[in-house]
Amino acid sequence: MPSNAGSQNTPKRRIMRSFKLNEISGVDRPAQEGARMVLMKRADGEEERNDNFIAKGSVLTHSNDGHTHLLALLGPPDGVELNSGMTSYTDGHQHPWVRTAAGEIIIGEARGHTHTLAEISKDAPEGVQATTEEEVHDVADDNTQKQLEAVQAELAISKAVSGLNDVQKAHYNSLDDAAKASFLAKSNDERQSVVDAIAKAAEDDNAVVYKSDAGLEFRKSDDPRLIQMAKQSDADRKKAAEAEAALADERLTTKANTEFKHLPGDVDVRKALIKSAESIEDKDLREKSLEALKSQAAAIGKSFTTVGHTGGQDLEKNAVTQDGEAELQSIADELMKADPTLSEAVAYTKAMDTPRGQQAYAKSIGFIEVPAQLQ
Repeated sequence: MPSNAGSQNTPKRRIMRSFKLNEISGVDRPAQEGARMVLMKRADGEEERNDNFIAKGSVLTHSNDGHTHLLALLGPPDGVELNSGMTSYTDGHQHPWVRTAAGEIIIGEARGHTHTLAEISKDAPEGVQATTEEEVHDVADDNTQKQLEAVQAELAISKAVSGLNDVQKAHYNSLDDAAKASFLAKSNDERQSVVDAIAKAAEDDNAVVYKSDAGLEFRKSDDPRLIQMAKQSDADRKKAAEAEAALADERLTTKANTEFKHLPGDVDVRKALIKSAESIEDKDLREKSLEALKSQAAAIGKSFTTVGHTGGQDLEKNAVTQDGEAELQSIADELMKADPTLSEAVAYTKAMDTPRGQQAYAKSIGFIEVPAQLQ
């Protein structure tokens, strides 16, 4: 067999004797199979630095969710201290970070997690300290406990508020945080006493100042113009009622002294009889009752007869008639003088209700009526 038969299984080697290298890139997962190291080189000298320069002052975070991040605390071109920035891009995300006034580095949350500081380079700025794993766990446990206590406190407040009645809740919502806590710390009876006292004080400060005839209450806080209008309305209504009552009384007095003057009793009795009959709701019964009174008055009137007559045909000019009218007017004048509130019509009616007035009235119409049994 040819001596080169076994060479078919040996890979053919190629030797590069002349080439030019323009760029070298370092990656965390090299493509070249079997690679054991990555070589990186940068130019020396300040003149070679640019915006992509990464300063030596750096911090590595603790591992969380299977990865870490790198923070550059010194920035280009002169290594000035940075107060904020973004971590390295790892596992598809970055974290924002800031430096507090006290020099503490706070790393923000991303992808539902954050990190704490771990390894720090030798030339990191003063005041920046790493956090041990034990400290990380202590902080986490402490934060968890605080969160639990906060949730329990909120649940206790929510339960206490749900037990308040509507009035107590309204008062509770009007308080500041300190007053709310103090209010909830009281017993239910104490809380109710508080709101009752507030309601009473508010009512005392806004007392009823006027109650209308219709039962409407007006308080101090109401518009004074509305209160005055209500008072005036009640006064006007009262005057109207009084005027109506006076007219009704005058009408009854006139009827008692004319249509029903022969009924027994004085004018007030006759007025009461007429008013009682007129107040009957049933129309037919009311009319029959009034007719019965008129018939009774007419029947009694027949017991009176004329025993004297002036004989004159012109009653208006008859001396007896004129004397009767003059005497009746004189009686009315006397009544008005004694009671200035009487109108002339009312005084005239009252004058006819007196024995002297009845005689004067008889003269004024030209005859004198006397009971038949006295003839």
